[in-house]
Amino acid sequence: MFLIDDDAASPELPHTYGVDDIPLIAQDRRLPGGVLDPDESMAGTTGLLGDRILVNGTLGPYLDITTRRVRLRMLNGSNARAFRFHFADRRAFELVATDHGPLPAPHTTDQVQLAPGERAFFCRIPLEETAMARDDALKQLSHLARERAFERHVGSHRLIQSGLDAVIAGVESPSLAMLAGLLRSEEPEAPALFDQVLEELGLAFHPPAAPRAARWAMAYWIAGQIADGSLDPAAGTHLIHVEVAYELGRPKDLEPLVQCAHLLDAWDESWGVTFEQLNEEAVEAAKQFLKKRSAAEAGA
Repeated sequence: MFLIDDDAASPELPHTYGVDDIPLIAQDRRLPGGVLDPDESMAGTTGLLGDRILVNGTLGPYLDITTRRVRLRMLNGSNARAFRFHFADRRAFELVATDHGPLPAPHTTDQVQLAPGERAFFCRIPLEETAMARDDALKQLSHLARERAFERHVGSHRLIQSGLDAVIAGVESPSLAMLAGLLRSEEPEAPALFDQVLEELGLAFHPPAAPRAARWAMAYWIAGQIADGSLDPAAGTHLIHVEVAYELGRPKDLEPLVQCAHLLDAWDESWGVTFEQLNEEAVEAAKQFLKKRSAAEAGA
């Protein structure tokens, strides 16, 4: 993606690259064994359809937003697959430009569909943030511990921020203040300090050593967040689909949650069912999945 802006155009739009002006290139790729398929090639005139989605060449990317207004420059970098982009909670955003150039005025919508090679620019305003309560700060530390244990990428800046949130919330441990006070140049020290904080607070988490057992543990963790309302159902079921069910060969017990992921991702107003109703079905599917586990453990 080449970014060439007219300095005189839309001066009110965010323009600090990497901070509030972010390029996002979505592509589908085949990644057998987690490695790019060296034999992937064009399939006739239709093009390649991959089984994993990458953003800026990364699986499961994450970016902390530090400003109220953000410009996202979207590009569908696939050669056959069209994408429908939307936020997990279906919040509205402002579409400000397309392949034809800037719009006369921002268009408010909750989704945009891009064909291969098509572009769109839009802005959004995140929700206001408030200071955390102590229990919420501890829950955040525990959540990050599990993210890291399940080999999901957690940037050092998130670990430092979680330490700062915990200090402000009144959590105390010998290493916590050190974690919260790390400078940007000291970010490499964050993972080790974060682990020390977890040990001191009794929050350390170690998943099962067996790979399949670890995936199942991840499924229960994600389902628990969906069920208690701490994770958006669309985002949670999508994670179970791509991070767990796919790796386990689509086991029967996860099919209801996978189906919810498909429905939430493809939802359209013409279906006669609301997005909120599909969310409720996903929450119920998560609860039923956890209930089966509890019943199995009780029987054991």
